[in-house]
Amino acid sequence: MKMDMLPYSLTALIAFSGIFAGRALAHFSQEEMAAGKKHFLLLHKIILAAIAVLLANAFGIGFVSRAVIYAVVIIALFLVKKTRSELIYPSLGAMFFLGSKTGYFVEVSSLIFICGFPAGSLISKKQGFAKMLLYHSPFLAVALALYVFF
Repeated sequence: MKMDMLPYSLTALIAFSGIFAGRALAHFSQEEMAAGKKHFLLLHKIILAAIAVLLANAFGIGFVSRAVIYAVVIIALFLVKKTRSELIYPSLGAMFFLGSKTGYFVEVSSLIFICGFPAGSLISKKQGFAKMLLYHSPFLAVALALYVFF
């Protein structure tokens, strides 16, 4: 059974708003940002890994396939020194859609929202609201396009 468009869209907007909440936190706590930068990078990677693991488990694939997915995710996250949220957010849109097809929609949506906190905190102070919206809006475009076409 397919979810209605309105709850799906509103959930996507709420999940997407995490990045703005993270940016607001960074704005109001600028003195702590320098010390916490490495922790935000690590937290961002851990949340991305948690989303991938949750989705791998949600689709009930075999143990060997899940182990391969876990290994690829862990290796990729260790190899990438700095995660660029504007490149990750379109894939988060696809993960959001996949989460809507499983029983873990609330969990995936919540993790995407929480993922926005470190992602938003790591965004440069020079990047304005409009630019941040433009760079990260592919999340909404991908999530809504996948809903409409599938």
